[in-house]
Amino acid sequence: MSGRCQFVLALAVILVTGCQTAPQGQPSTPPSGSATGLAGGLPTPTLVTITSEHPVLRLGPFGVGNLACNGQTMAFSTSSAPRQSRNDLIKVAGMDGSNVHVVARATHGGTLTDAVPVSADWVVFLEYAQAGQGASANFWYLNAASLRDGHLVGLASATAPPGALELPTYAVSGNQVLWAQVAPDGSQALLTQDLAVGARSQVPLPAYMRPFSPSIAGSTVVFIDDETSAPASADVQHGGSLQRIDLGSASIRSLERPVVYAPVTNGKTVIWTTDAQDPLHPGPNLVWSPVIGSIDGGQPRRLAAVGDLTLLSDEFAAWPDHETRDIFAYRMNSGRLAEIRVAGRDDLRAVLALCGSTLLYALPPEVDGDQSVIRSIDLAHILPG
Repeated sequence: MSGRCQFVLALAVILVTGCQTAPQGQPSTPPSGSATGLAGGLPTPTLVTITSEHPVLRLGPFGVGNLACNGQTMAFSTSSAPRQSRNDLIKVAGMDGSNVHVVARATHGGTLTDAVPVSADWVVFLEYAQAGQGASANFWYLNAASLRDGHLVGLASATAPPGALELPTYAVSGNQVLWAQVAPDGSQALLTQDLAVGARSQVPLPAYMRPFSPSIAGSTVVFIDDETSAPASADVQHGGSLQRIDLGSASIRSLERPVVYAPVTNGKTVIWTTDAQDPLHPGPNLVWSPVIGSIDGGQPRRLAAVGDLTLLSDEFAAWPDHETRDIFAYRMNSGRLAEIRVAGRDDLRAVLALCGSTLLYALPPEVDGDQSVIRSIDLAHILPG
Protein backbone atom coordinates (compact mmCIF):
# COMPACT_ATOMS: atom_id res chain seq x y z
CA MET A 1 0.00 0.00 0.00
CA SER A 2 1.43 3.35 -1.01
CA GLY A 3 1.18 6.53 0.99
CA ARG A 4 0.86 6.47 4.74
CA CYS A 5 -0.45 3.76 7.01
CA GLN A 6 -2.91 4.64 9.76
CA PHE A 7 -3.59 2.68 12.91
CA VAL A 8 -6.42 2.75 15.43
CA LEU A 9 -5.80 2.29 19.12
CA ALA A 10 -8.92 1.99 21.29
CA LEU A 11 -7.91 2.85 24.83
CA ALA A 12 -9.13 4.66 28.00
CA VAL A 13 -7.02 6.35 30.67
CA ILE A 14 -7.36 7.11 34.37
CA LEU A 15 -6.77 10.83 34.89
CA VAL A 16 -4.22 11.69 37.56
CA THR A 17 -5.27 14.09 40.26
CA GLY A 18 -3.88 17.59 39.92
CA CYS A 19 -4.52 21.21 40.74
CA GLN A 20 -7.22 22.44 38.35
CA THR A 21 -7.63 26.04 37.29
CA ALA A 22 -10.41 27.63 35.28
CA PRO A 23 -9.53 28.53 31.68
CA GLN A 24 -8.19 32.06 31.40
CA GLY A 25 -9.39 32.77 27.89
CA GLN A 26 -10.68 31.45 24.60
CA PRO A 27 -8.36 30.65 21.71
CA SER A 28 -7.99 33.33 19.08
CA THR A 29 -8.91 32.75 15.45
CA PRO A 30 -6.11 31.51 13.19
CA PRO A 31 -4.86 33.89 10.49
CA SER A 32 -7.08 34.26 7.47
CA GLY A 33 -6.25 31.65 4.86
CA SER A 34 -4.05 29.56 7.14
CA ALA A 35 -6.31 26.57 6.75
CA THR A 36 -6.21 26.57 2.98
CA GLY A 37 -3.04 28.24 1.78
CA LEU A 38 0.67 28.04 2.46
CA ALA A 39 3.27 30.69 1.77
CA GLY A 40 5.47 30.35 -1.30
CA GLY A 41 6.39 27.25 -3.27
CA LEU A 42 8.35 24.24 -2.14
CA PRO A 43 12.07 24.86 -1.64
CA THR A 44 14.27 23.00 -4.11
CA PRO A 45 16.49 20.48 -2.34
CA THR A 46 20.19 20.07 -3.01
CA LEU A 47 21.16 16.41 -3.24
CA VAL A 48 24.01 15.59 -0.84
CA THR A 49 25.63 12.15 -0.79
CA ILE A 50 27.63 11.23 2.30
CA THR A 51 30.54 9.01 1.31
CA SER A 52 31.84 8.26 4.80
CA GLU A 53 29.56 7.63 7.77
CA HIS A 54 30.40 8.77 11.30
CA PRO A 55 29.68 6.06 13.90
CA VAL A 56 29.17 7.43 17.42
CA LEU A 57 28.09 4.38 19.41
CA ARG A 58 28.21 0.70 18.48
CA LEU A 59 25.65 -1.40 20.35
CA GLY A 60 26.13 -4.79 18.72
CA PRO A 61 22.98 -6.91 18.20
CA PHE A 62 20.88 -4.72 20.52
CA GLY A 63 18.29 -2.66 18.66
CA VAL A 64 17.35 0.99 19.24
CA GLY A 65 13.64 1.53 19.83
CA ASN A 66 13.66 5.31 20.15
CA LEU A 67 16.30 8.03 20.32
CA ALA A 68 16.61 11.61 21.57
CA CYS A 69 19.37 14.10 22.39
CA ASN A 70 19.88 17.48 24.05
CA GLY A 71 23.30 18.56 22.75
CA GLN A 72 25.30 16.99 25.59
CA THR A 73 23.50 13.68 26.09
CA MET A 74 21.72 11.12 23.95
CA ALA A 75 19.02 8.83 25.35
CA PHE A 76 17.65 5.70 23.75
CA SER A 77 15.54 2.66 24.49
CA THR A 78 17.06 -0.75 23.84
CA SER A 79 16.97 -4.37 24.96
CA SER A 80 18.80 -6.33 27.63
CA ALA A 81 18.95 -9.38 25.34
CA PRO A 82 20.34 -9.48 21.80
CA ARG A 83 17.95 -9.54 18.83
CA GLN A 84 14.97 -8.89 21.07
CA SER A 85 12.11 -6.74 19.78
CA ARG A 86 10.93 -5.74 23.26
CA ASN A 87 12.78 -2.73 24.67
CA ASP A 88 13.25 -3.02 28.43
CA LEU A 89 16.10 -0.55 29.07
CA ILE A 90 16.61 3.20 28.83
CA LYS A 91 20.27 4.10 28.33
CA VAL A 92 22.08 7.42 28.07
CA ALA A 93 25.50 8.36 26.71
CA GLY A 94 27.53 11.41 25.82
CA MET A 95 27.14 12.78 22.32
CA ASP A 96 30.51 11.22 21.51
CA GLY A 97 29.28 7.80 22.67
CA SER A 98 31.08 7.93 26.02
CA ASN A 99 29.80 6.92 29.46
CA VAL A 100 27.02 4.60 28.29
CA HIS A 101 24.84 3.49 31.19
CA VAL A 102 21.34 2.36 32.11
CA VAL A 103 19.08 4.94 33.78
CA ALA A 104 15.80 3.00 33.80
CA ARG A 105 14.36 -0.47 33.29
CA ALA A 106 10.95 -1.88 32.52
CA THR A 107 9.69 -2.99 35.93
CA HIS A 108 6.15 -4.10 35.06
CA GLY A 109 6.80 -6.48 32.18
CA GLY A 110 5.98 -3.89 29.52
CA THR A 111 7.93 -2.27 26.71
CA LEU A 112 9.84 1.04 26.65
CA THR A 113 9.69 1.54 22.87
CA ASP A 114 7.93 4.93 22.90
CA ALA A 115 9.49 8.41 22.84
CA VAL A 116 12.37 9.22 25.22
CA PRO A 117 12.48 13.05 25.28
CA VAL A 118 15.52 14.31 27.16
CA SER A 119 16.41 17.65 28.75
CA ALA A 120 19.61 18.66 30.52
CA ASP A 121 18.68 16.76 33.68
CA TRP A 122 15.86 14.35 32.81
CA VAL A 123 14.68 11.68 30.41
CA VAL A 124 10.96 10.89 30.26
CA PHE A 125 9.73 7.45 29.19
CA LEU A 126 6.60 5.33 29.00
CA GLU A 127 6.26 1.67 29.92
CA TYR A 128 3.16 -0.06 28.58
CA ALA A 129 1.88 -3.46 27.50
CA GLN A 130 -0.13 -4.16 24.39
CA ALA A 131 -3.17 -6.43 24.58
CA GLY A 132 -2.18 -9.37 22.40
CA GLN A 133 -1.73 -8.47 18.75
CA GLY A 134 -4.32 -5.71 18.84
CA ALA A 135 -3.74 -1.97 18.96
CA SER A 136 -4.69 -1.58 22.62
CA ALA A 137 -2.95 -1.56 25.98
CA ASN A 138 -3.44 -3.23 29.35
CA PHE A 139 -1.46 -0.73 31.44
CA TRP A 140 0.93 2.20 31.22
CA TYR A 141 3.36 3.99 33.53
CA LEU A 142 4.82 7.41 32.70
CA ASN A 143 8.09 8.19 34.51
CA ALA A 144 11.06 10.54 34.49
CA ALA A 145 14.63 9.48 35.33
CA SER A 146 17.22 11.91 36.64
CA LEU A 147 20.39 12.07 34.56
CA ARG A 148 22.28 13.29 37.63
CA ASP A 149 21.64 10.52 40.13
CA GLY A 150 19.27 8.09 38.38
CA HIS A 151 16.32 8.48 40.73
CA LEU A 152 12.87 7.98 39.23
CA VAL A 153 9.82 10.21 39.45
CA GLY A 154 6.46 8.58 38.80
CA LEU A 155 4.26 10.95 36.83
CA ALA A 156 1.10 9.02 36.01
CA SER A 157 -0.13 5.48 35.48
CA ALA A 158 -3.22 3.53 34.56
CA THR A 159 -4.33 -0.09 34.74
CA ALA A 160 -7.64 -1.51 33.55
CA PRO A 161 -9.18 -4.62 32.01
CA PRO A 162 -7.25 -5.76 28.92
CA GLY A 163 -7.43 -3.45 25.95
CA ALA A 164 -9.06 -0.57 27.81
CA LEU A 165 -6.35 2.08 27.97
CA GLU A 166 -5.37 5.01 25.80
CA LEU A 167 -1.71 5.98 26.03
CA PRO A 168 -0.59 9.48 27.06
CA THR A 169 1.54 11.74 24.86
CA TYR A 170 4.34 13.70 26.52
CA ALA A 171 7.29 16.10 26.24
CA VAL A 172 9.92 17.74 28.47
CA SER A 173 11.77 21.07 28.61
CA GLY A 174 14.21 21.82 31.42
CA ASN A 175 12.60 20.54 34.62
CA GLN A 176 9.09 20.84 33.20
CA VAL A 177 7.38 17.70 31.91
CA LEU A 178 4.09 17.94 30.06
CA TRP A 179 1.64 15.21 29.13
CA ALA A 180 -1.88 14.72 27.78
CA GLN A 181 -4.11 11.91 28.96
CA VAL A 182 -7.73 10.83 28.68
CA ALA A 183 -10.18 10.23 31.51
CA PRO A 184 -12.61 7.28 31.46
CA ASP A 185 -15.44 9.67 30.53
CA GLY A 186 -13.58 10.66 27.35
CA SER A 187 -12.47 14.10 28.51
CA GLN A 188 -8.81 14.89 27.99
CA ALA A 189 -6.47 16.99 30.12
CA LEU A 190 -3.03 18.54 29.72
CA LEU A 191 -0.90 18.25 32.85
CA THR A 192 2.49 19.59 33.83
CA GLN A 193 4.92 18.84 36.63
CA ASP A 194 8.07 20.59 37.79
CA LEU A 195 10.45 17.70 38.29
CA ALA A 196 12.76 19.74 40.54
CA VAL A 197 10.15 20.59 43.16
CA GLY A 198 7.34 18.13 42.43
CA ALA A 199 4.63 20.73 41.83
CA ARG A 200 1.92 19.44 39.49
CA SER A 201 -0.98 21.26 37.87
CA GLN A 202 -3.52 20.94 35.11
CA VAL A 203 -3.03 23.39 32.24
CA PRO A 204 -6.18 25.55 32.01
CA LEU A 205 -7.96 24.87 28.71
CA PRO A 206 -11.54 25.36 27.51
CA ALA A 207 -13.68 22.36 28.46
CA TYR A 208 -14.35 21.41 24.84
CA MET A 209 -10.67 20.95 23.97
CA ARG A 210 -9.07 17.50 23.74
CA PRO A 211 -5.30 18.13 23.91
CA PHE A 212 -2.97 15.61 22.31
CA SER A 213 0.65 15.40 21.14
CA PRO A 214 2.08 18.31 23.18
CA SER A 215 5.49 19.91 22.67
CA ILE A 216 7.12 22.34 25.11
CA ALA A 217 9.98 24.84 25.00
CA GLY A 218 10.28 27.01 28.10
CA SER A 219 6.81 28.39 28.82
CA THR A 220 5.60 27.87 25.24
CA VAL A 221 3.42 24.85 24.59
CA VAL A 222 1.89 23.67 21.35
CA PHE A 223 -0.55 20.79 21.07
CA ILE A 224 -3.21 19.29 18.85
CA ASP A 225 -6.82 19.90 19.76
CA ASP A 226 -8.34 16.59 18.70
CA GLU A 227 -11.78 17.72 17.60
CA THR A 228 -13.14 14.20 17.06
CA SER A 229 -13.97 11.50 19.55
CA ALA A 230 -11.78 8.93 17.79
CA PRO A 231 -9.31 7.20 20.12
CA ALA A 232 -5.61 7.95 19.81
CA SER A 233 -2.35 6.87 21.32
CA ALA A 234 1.33 7.68 21.58
CA ASP A 235 1.87 5.26 18.69
CA VAL A 236 -0.65 6.92 16.37
CA GLN A 237 -0.36 10.04 14.25
CA HIS A 238 -3.69 11.67 15.15
CA GLY A 239 -4.73 14.99 13.68
CA GLY A 240 -6.58 18.10 14.77
CA SER A 241 -6.09 21.86 14.97
CA LEU A 242 -2.78 23.34 16.15
CA GLN A 243 -3.00 25.34 19.38
CA ARG A 244 -0.48 27.36 21.34
CA ILE A 245 -0.66 28.21 25.03
CA ASP A 246 1.71 30.24 27.19
CA LEU A 247 2.05 28.61 30.61
CA GLY A 248 2.73 31.96 32.25
CA SER A 249 -0.27 33.90 30.98
CA ALA A 250 -2.52 30.93 30.05
CA SER A 251 -3.34 32.73 26.79
CA ILE A 252 -4.37 30.39 23.97
CA ARG A 253 -3.98 30.95 20.25
CA SER A 254 -5.11 28.79 17.33
CA LEU A 255 -2.26 28.56 14.85
CA GLU A 256 -3.46 26.22 12.12
CA ARG A 257 -6.50 24.30 10.94
CA PRO A 258 -7.88 21.87 10.01
CA VAL A 259 -5.55 18.86 10.17
CA VAL A 260 -2.17 18.97 11.93
CA TYR A 261 -0.10 16.03 13.13
CA ALA A 262 2.80 15.73 15.60
CA PRO A 263 3.79 19.39 16.18
CA VAL A 264 7.23 20.24 17.59
CA THR A 265 8.33 23.66 18.82
CA ASN A 266 11.63 25.25 19.84
CA GLY A 267 9.85 28.24 21.40
CA LYS A 268 10.05 30.43 18.28
CA THR A 269 9.16 28.09 15.45
CA VAL A 270 6.78 25.17 15.16
CA ILE A 271 6.90 22.35 12.62
CA TRP A 272 4.24 19.76 11.92
CA THR A 273 2.92 17.45 9.22
CA THR A 274 -0.36 17.75 7.36
CA ASP A 275 -2.36 15.80 4.80
CA ALA A 276 -1.23 16.04 1.17
CA GLN A 277 -1.80 14.18 -2.07
CA ASP A 278 0.72 11.43 -2.74
CA PRO A 279 2.97 12.87 -5.49
CA LEU A 280 4.10 9.45 -6.73
CA HIS A 281 0.75 7.65 -6.57
CA PRO A 282 -2.07 9.99 -7.67
CA GLY A 283 -5.48 9.03 -6.39
CA PRO A 284 -7.15 8.77 -3.02
CA ASN A 285 -3.95 8.03 -1.10
CA LEU A 286 -2.69 10.72 1.24
CA VAL A 287 0.78 11.27 2.62
CA TRP A 288 2.13 13.45 5.40
CA SER A 289 3.84 16.64 4.30
CA PRO A 290 6.03 18.86 6.56
CA VAL A 291 4.99 22.45 7.27
CA ILE A 292 6.83 25.10 9.29
CA GLY A 293 5.58 28.35 10.80
CA SER A 294 6.15 30.98 13.46
CA ILE A 295 4.92 30.41 16.98
CA ASP A 296 3.32 33.86 16.69
CA GLY A 297 1.18 32.86 13.73
CA GLY A 298 1.35 34.17 10.20
CA GLN A 299 1.48 32.22 6.98
CA PRO A 300 3.17 28.81 7.34
CA ARG A 301 5.36 27.26 4.65
CA ARG A 302 5.20 23.76 3.28
CA LEU A 303 8.72 22.34 3.09
CA ALA A 304 8.37 19.20 0.99
CA ALA A 305 5.84 17.02 -0.79
CA VAL A 306 6.41 14.11 1.61
CA GLY A 307 7.81 13.98 5.12
CA ASP A 308 7.14 12.02 8.29
CA LEU A 309 8.02 12.51 11.95
CA THR A 310 9.45 16.01 11.76
CA LEU A 311 12.31 17.02 14.07
CA LEU A 312 13.28 20.55 15.10
CA SER A 313 16.22 22.30 16.79
CA ASP A 314 16.98 26.00 17.08
CA GLU A 315 18.74 25.93 13.71
CA PHE A 316 17.42 23.04 11.65
CA ALA A 317 14.44 20.90 10.81
CA ALA A 318 14.76 17.33 9.58
CA TRP A 319 12.48 14.50 8.50
CA PRO A 320 12.56 11.14 6.69
CA ASP A 321 10.86 10.63 3.33
CA HIS A 322 9.33 7.15 3.18
CA GLU A 323 9.05 7.26 -0.61
CA THR A 324 12.60 8.29 -1.56
CA ARG A 325 13.91 6.66 1.67
CA ASP A 326 16.23 9.62 2.11
CA ILE A 327 16.52 12.14 4.96
CA PHE A 328 15.76 15.81 4.37
CA ALA A 329 17.23 18.72 6.35
CA TYR A 330 16.17 22.38 6.27
CA ARG A 331 18.21 25.32 7.59
CA MET A 332 15.85 27.97 8.89
CA ASN A 333 18.05 31.08 8.65
CA SER A 334 18.87 30.47 4.98
CA GLY A 335 15.78 28.62 3.79
CA ARG A 336 17.99 25.98 2.17
CA LEU A 337 16.94 22.35 1.89
CA ALA A 338 19.14 19.26 1.47
CA GLU A 339 18.20 15.74 0.46
CA ILE A 340 20.69 13.48 2.23
CA ARG A 341 21.80 10.10 0.97
CA VAL A 342 24.54 7.77 2.18
CA ALA A 343 26.71 6.03 -0.38
CA GLY A 344 26.06 2.30 -0.39
CA ARG A 345 22.71 2.55 1.41
CA ASP A 346 19.39 2.40 -0.41
CA ASP A 347 17.20 2.97 2.63
CA LEU A 348 17.70 5.58 5.36
CA ARG A 349 14.47 4.87 7.19
CA ALA A 350 15.95 4.94 10.67
CA VAL A 351 15.36 6.02 14.25
CA LEU A 352 16.28 9.74 14.27
CA ALA A 353 17.11 12.48 16.77
CA LEU A 354 18.08 16.12 16.23
CA CYS A 355 19.80 18.57 18.59
CA GLY A 356 21.57 21.71 17.41
CA SER A 357 23.20 20.83 14.11
CA THR A 358 23.69 17.15 14.97
CA LEU A 359 21.37 14.58 13.43
CA LEU A 360 21.62 11.12 14.98
CA TYR A 361 20.34 8.03 13.20
CA ALA A 362 20.21 4.31 13.98
CA LEU A 363 19.33 1.87 11.22
CA PRO A 364 17.52 -1.41 11.96
CA PRO A 365 20.04 -4.19 12.74
CA GLU A 366 18.66 -6.36 9.94
CA VAL A 367 19.88 -3.85 7.33
CA ASP A 368 23.08 -2.96 9.17
CA GLY A 369 24.97 -6.23 9.44
CA ASP A 370 23.00 -7.58 12.43
CA GLN A 371 24.18 -4.74 14.65
CA SER A 372 22.94 -1.40 15.90
CA VAL A 373 25.10 1.65 15.37
CA ILE A 374 24.13 5.20 16.30
CA ARG A 375 25.71 7.51 13.73
CA SER A 376 25.76 11.29 13.37
CA ILE A 377 25.50 13.80 10.53
CA ASP A 378 26.72 17.39 10.91
CA LEU A 379 23.96 19.41 9.26
CA ALA A 380 25.99 22.63 9.55
CA HIS A 381 28.53 21.07 7.20
CA ILE A 382 25.85 19.99 4.74
CA LEU A 383 23.94 23.29 4.93
CA PRO A 384 26.48 25.96 5.93
CA GLY A 385 25.06 29.24 7.16
